Amino acid sequence: MSLASRILSSTLSRVALASLTALTLTGVVGTAAFADAPIPPPSPADLNAQIKLATTKATTATLGPQILTAAKSSYELGPCVQDISSPGNRFTQCDFGSVSAAKTVVLLGDSQASMWLPAFDAAGKAHGFHVILLARLGCNSNPLVTLSFTGAVDPQCAVFRTASLNLIKTLHSPIVMFAQIHRFPLFAKQKPVPNTTWTSSMVSLFSSLKGAGAKSIAFLEPAPVDPVDAATCLSQHLSSSQKCTFSASVGFVNDARTADEKAATSSRVPIINTLSLFCTSSVTAPTTKCPAQVNGQLVYADRWHTSAQYAAYSWRALAALAKL
Repeated sequence: MSLASRILSSTLSRVALASLTALTLTGVVGTAAFADAPIPPPSPADLNAQIKLATTKATTATLGPQILTAAKSSYELGPCVQDISSPGNRFTQCDFGSVSAAKTVVLLGDSQASMWLPAFDAAGKAHGFHVILLARLGCNSNPLVTLSFTGAVDPQCAVFRTASLNLIKTLHSPIVMFAQIHRFPLFAKQKPVPNTTWTSSMVSLFSSLKGAGAKSIAFLEPAPVDPVDAATCLSQHLSSSQKCTFSASVGFVNDARTADEKAATSSRVPIINTLSLFCTSSVTAPTTKCPAQVNGQLVYADRWHTSAQYAAYSWRALAALAKL
């Protein structure tokens, strides 16, 4: 479904635009940004049971059409998400959830943040909070990063970081849900950043978010990386989808993950372990299995991102983990 767009005068009146130096902001209501899950979202316990079943039993009822249409992820959500060609200070402020609610949740980061938008939108509608998405594809929030995920220098990434902080300052004590992929940043000379340097810079980032007026911050762990493209695998195993299950132990770059988690812990930023939304356990181990489909839902849009359908389907479990 196409994005229903109109200018939100009520929202923009709450934002002190005059204080946003060199920041261009327009408003969009995200009432139809993505398709709803075709079946009701399960409770956390039911989702866990469905995940375990999916690792041993094929589910093919609704997978065919999803595979054939290459289910899209909300991380590509049109004007709501910046890409490398976008000016870093030009936001289309996409409002989701209960847009008139006093409580505001900011979903901030790279594509690992924007992919969860269907879940936060549903949770906001159900639990009465406003959701604002601030995301730039491939733009790691750590200020040490100079390259995008494509390997190209993204000079507007630093602009986006500053503009995001400026926008957060105009909001009334928002809750910031922060997400980005675990990876070491690379400078233009392709030199990796040491763990200690990375962690120190992340600590400074969390401090900046608190200084911008965030009521609280939580760090959303990224999805485990599927070693094989799920849609490709499932198209080859329509009658045996359990064969596309992989081990959680191969789904992360553990050094980078540890550096992020150390920064969050030292900054007293809660870590939301999302592994249980994808796998049979919240523990990263060879025995923890991660299926490519759950109850007929295609879990991944590509190797790194959950599908919009699965994000919408798993919103109750995510909201419980995030205590929203």
